[in-house]
Amino acid sequence: MKTRALMLILVVTILSVTKIAVLPVGLAQDVNSPSPTFSISVVASINNYSSTCVFGVNPDSSINYSSKYDSLASYPYTGVYCYLVYYNQSTFRDDKLSQYIVPSNGATSWVLEVESIDQEGTLTLSWNDTTVSSLILADHIIKKVYANMSEVGSFSFHSGAGGVSDFDIVYLSPSQDAEEILEASPHSITIESPNNSTVYNSSLTLNTNVNFLQSDSRRTGVIFWQSLTSLNYSIDDKPPVNIFTKNQGVSGAPVNVSNVTISNMTDGPHKIVLTAVFVANVGDVFTPTYTLVSEPTHFNVANTKPPSNPELFPCLPIAVVAVAVAAVVVAAAAVVYLKKRRLRRLTD
Repeated sequence: MKTRALMLILVVTILSVTKIAVLPVGLAQDVNSPSPTFSISVVASINNYSSTCVFGVNPDSSINYSSKYDSLASYPYTGVYCYLVYYNQSTFRDDKLSQYIVPSNGATSWVLEVESIDQEGTLTLSWNDTTVSSLILADHIIKKVYANMSEVGSFSFHSGAGGVSDFDIVYLSPSQDAEEILEASPHSITIESPNNSTVYNSSLTLNTNVNFLQSDSRRTGVIFWQSLTSLNYSIDDKPPVNIFTKNQGVSGAPVNVSNVTISNMTDGPHKIVLTAVFVANVGDVFTPTYTLVSEPTHFNVANTKPPSNPELFPCLPIAVVAVAVAAVVVAAAAVVYLKKRRLRRLTD
C-alpha cells in the first residue's frame, strides 16, 4: 500500500511540475481556430412594402430545424415575402423560415427566396452587417455573383407582380472562393446574329439558342421538369418585342430560334438583349420559376443602298441654284438687248 501511495504522489507531482493539460479528443484543434458566430438580417423592400429574414452561424445550432435558433415564416398575403428555404427531410418538402441559423462547417450556404406578391417595380435586398468577411450573394439558378455582401449593403433588381427570385447566400471559408462553391450554370442564351463582326443594313435577322436545365433537384430534392415559356428581345433598351409566348421545345433540349426579322434599323451602333422566362411542371401544374436575361450584344448598322427616288440636284445648296438661275436670266436679257440694238442700226 505504501508503495502504491508513493507512486501516485510521484505521478501527481510530475504532472503539476510539467503542467501537462489533458484535453478531450478533438478540442485541441478548435482552441486556435474558433468557429464564427454571427446573424444578419436581410430586408426585401418594394413600393413601401418590406419583409425581413435572418441568416447566421452558431456552433451550437443544428443543420436541421431547431426551435431554439430557427423560426417559421408567415405569409403576408400582400406586398413582398422574404424567407430562407429549408428542405425538411421528414416531410420531403420545403419549409420557409424567417430565421435560419446553421453550424459552421467550412463553406456554408443558404437559399434566399423573394416573392413580389402583388407589386411591380424595383425590389431591393439590403442587409444590416457588412463586417462579416467572405459573404456573397448569387443567383441560385444561373450561379451568377451579384454582390459581395462584405463590401456593399444592398442589391436591387426589377420584379414583376407575382415574380419569384431565388438567391444563394454563401459564406466562404478562408481557403475557398466563389467558383469552388457555385456550380456552373446550365442555363444560357447564345446570340449568333446579329453580332459585332458584321455590319447590317436596316433589316436584319435574329438567330439564337437557349439552353436550360431539364430538371432541378438541388434545392428541394424533388425533380421538376422545366419549359421555356416566353422569349423576347429589346433593342437599345426600348420596350421588349415578343418572339413567342408559349411553351417551346422538349424539356432540357436547346431551343433554336432562327430568322426572326428585325426591320427599320437606323444607322449607327446598337445593342440587343434577350429575356427568357421558364416554368416548372410539378404534378401537371406549370408555375413560373425564373427569368434569364442575356448579356448585351453590340452590332452596327449602315444603310448603303441609294434612295429609290433621288431628287434632282440633291446636293446643290439653294444659294448655288439661285445664282445659276440669275445668271441665266441676265444672259437672256443681254441677248434680247443686243438683238434690239442691231435692228436699230439696220433701220438707221
